[in-house]
Amino acid sequence: MGESSNERFQNALRDASWRVRGPTPARPLPWEQGLLGVALGYRPVLPKAMCMPSVRAEPYPLPRRSPPVVKAAGRITMAAGAIDLEPKRASAGTAAQDADGVAFEQATAGWTDLLLNTVGADNSKFGALEAGCPSEGGFGAGVRAVLAGKPASTLLKRLGALRRYGKHCATEGLRAYPLEEGTAYSYLRRCAADGGATSGSSFRSAVAFGHGFFGLCGAEAVLASRRCSGAMYSGLSKKAPVERAPPLTVDQVKMLELALETSADPRDAALAGLCLFCVHGRLRVGDAVRIQAEPFLDDPGLGRTAFLEAGTQNHKTAPRGARDLLPLVALARGITNPRWAEDWLRARDAAGLDALRDGCLQPAVGRTGGWSRARSPVSAVTAWLRGYLGDASLSARSLKPTVLSWAAKHGGVSKAARRMLGYHVKPGDRTLTIYSRSELAVPLRDLEKVYLDIEGGRFNPDASRSGAWASNAPVPLPLAEPCSPEDSDDSSSSSSSAVSVATVVPDAPQDSAPKVFALNVRTGIVHLDGDGAHTACGRALPRQLSLCSTYPSEALGRCSRCFSR
Repeated sequence: MGESSNERFQNALRDASWRVRGPTPARPLPWEQGLLGVALGYRPVLPKAMCMPSVRAEPYPLPRRSPPVVKAAGRITMAAGAIDLEPKRASAGTAAQDADGVAFEQATAGWTDLLLNTVGADNSKFGALEAGCPSEGGFGAGVRAVLAGKPASTLLKRLGALRRYGKHCATEGLRAYPLEEGTAYSYLRRCAADGGATSGSSFRSAVAFGHGFFGLCGAEAVLASRRCSGAMYSGLSKKAPVERAPPLTVDQVKMLELALETSADPRDAALAGLCLFCVHGRLRVGDAVRIQAEPFLDDPGLGRTAFLEAGTQNHKTAPRGARDLLPLVALARGITNPRWAEDWLRARDAAGLDALRDGCLQPAVGRTGGWSRARSPVSAVTAWLRGYLGDASLSARSLKPTVLSWAAKHGGVSKAARRMLGYHVKPGDRTLTIYSRSELAVPLRDLEKVYLDIEGGRFNPDASRSGAWASNAPVPLPLAEPCSPEDSDDSSSSSSSAVSVATVVPDAPQDSAPKVFALNVRTGIVHLDGDGAHTACGRALPRQLSLCSTYPSEALGRCSRCFSR
């Protein structure tokens, strides 16, 4: 017997019924339906066909990191045939000494073509200057002079953004140059709607670059436009949260150190040593492979700390035209291999590598299995690292922060020392660092204590925050960072709590007579206590004071007047 229309409607209501609170009953109650249900806080019970579509915006899906690959750990080696690491670029066969020059010529040729054929000589101040006073060698020579010293990667990135803008204008039938605020705004809106998350910001950066170097007409109006900025930020809102590359674990570092002793292929040992040099030397892979002189071992013997040293002018933070040699120093001891640096230099010699002859520290692996003339790209080192350690979540950015993260979790290395270990200085301390010639010796000795604690099982940086230290291990208190010169040693600061320093340096100057050291926590200057109210140099004891019977870390400064008495 068939159902009536009323029964079919009631069954449809029962099937489509849904509520917010409590379990859904088999049949909705009368006061939970219609306008009365809305007034009483319930949702109206309607068939799915009558429900309004949801207008809630779904959150941007977060990218999922690739799961680690563990089955091939330590097996994907050069000897096993993973030698397809030759750079697939136009300059792949170019020698490392000439690769940067070839890439720069390609970038300047692209900019010359853009300025002449797309922008037009009349739509830039540089074009007007060349028309009035042409450069010797033509328009391209002037472009090379303007862009001299800029990295080719930056030039190509800015050039690509302007080319995409010109292609959009040609497709839509718009005039691209001279730049107009309305045209740029429509392009930025298109980028925010259909383009990548950073396409709008890349275009705006390219406009700023063209305005600063070539004086593109109309660029000022585009850069000053509020609605252009808003359209750019609308596109950036689609960008996923930044996910930092994970640092290497202690076991992974041990595996790389073990590769120097057990690897049968010297190419694997050379690449493992390069990764260790980036880890222990706190280096970017792109900076390390550009080193053009063979690293050397500074080993005084007698059981003292040994260093592996190198130097480079081609690094990421180098300004244009800089000729200062950045010293790159790493501890020659590792976590399990106390002589990894010596083993790496020996492996490089066995693999036939010479940075001075090759023009770079690490050449690329050719398709025939030998070393090619080109410099190894960062992607090749990343591919070898992932294959050898069996972890697909690693990248080239995992190497430099490894030791720096250990030092931060340890707490026995001050912020100033960690900043110096990362090859960064405060803007006001640049001259001080230059005249000091080398300030890495003391931070490296502090870093060696972190290594000793890891080797002795007292400290595990891979554990949780509360479980990093063993139960019977003393936890060092954080060191105070020097933040002002000694002549600002006053007591007018706010009454913040003093931080005591418990680290004892055996080599610190100590006399047979007991002394009380007074540390000004705000400035990081160590004084000698005089009479309990004044220091030995006659200054009043500061409010932010830490008194200790042992000399604090030598990373802190000391009062020359107190210690000269």
